[in-house]
Amino acid sequence: KTFNRFFDLIGVRYKSKSAFLSSRNKFQGKLYASYYHRLEKKTFYVRNDELAEAFIQAIKSKNSSPNKNKSALPNGKIVRSNIDINISIHKKTTDVKTPIRTEHSEKSETEGRLIKIWNDFVEPNSSKNPLSVTLRKALLKAFENAFQSNLKNWEDYCAKISKNKFLMGGGERGWKATLTWSINSENIKKVLDGAYETYGTVPEDISTPQLSMDDIEVLKGEGMWNDILRSLSNRIGLPCFKSWFTDLIPTNLESEITELRAHSRFVKDRISTHYYDDLMASLREFLPFVRQVEIVVP
Repeated sequence: KTFNRFFDLIGVRYKSKSAFLSSRNKFQGKLYASYYHRLEKKTFYVRNDELAEAFIQAIKSKNSSPNKNKSALPNGKIVRSNIDINISIHKKTTDVKTPIRTEHSEKSETEGRLIKIWNDFVEPNSSKNPLSVTLRKALLKAFENAFQSNLKNWEDYCAKISKNKFLMGGGERGWKATLTWSINSENIKKVLDGAYETYGTVPEDISTPQLSMDDIEVLKGEGMWNDILRSLSNRIGLPCFKSWFTDLIPTNLESEITELRAHSRFVKDRISTHYYDDLMASLREFLPFVRQVEIVVP
């Protein structure tokens, strides 16, 4: 949000590449322009080289002669040029320490996703008490080192645990794998190597139950959208569905390009990368005219 607010001070936005290319005044006097490429699902930023060069020359001129960019009015008052005004806006924009906040926000969101996936697969009835600082750090470290910062790897690992009868508390003593135990590097290796598979696994239909109508009452949407959600949950499994699709909101289901709204870019990228085909299949099951899905972020 901080980036978007300050970008609007120095840039102009276009909804598509064609809108950008067809504009007669692409930059409208600003330093940057951006447009969203629907096929590549990316936002591109274009610099106004002419204005950028003017900025550079103005800065050089200002350094060599501080009063060069000031002009005297007939009544003796001094006023700064428009270039100086734009430069001050540019300086304020670059001074904002957004990378630090963005990095912290990304870590917090990643941590939240890791915990949600773990709870959905392994501890669906968890009290969801906040983790200690030490455990949060250990979780992120394990995610980076053992799972290569790949959510699919973590998801597969949690699914593997959820299907193992012994690790899910089915042994004679009733011991069950905890999050702390499961992110230990040695235990991760043992689980991935199949060290506990001789104890048996949980049947597939128990570990990934299909979503019922009661399960989706809390979701945003009704009617056909609920049917689409239920179809999707049956395709990808309830844990994956709960991890990524419970906050997805349809904003346009009536055109060939279906538009859905996700609450973060993180979720949007995850769905687009790993579940796009499943989402399309479920949409076409009820809306056969759909040929593309666009996921937007507020």
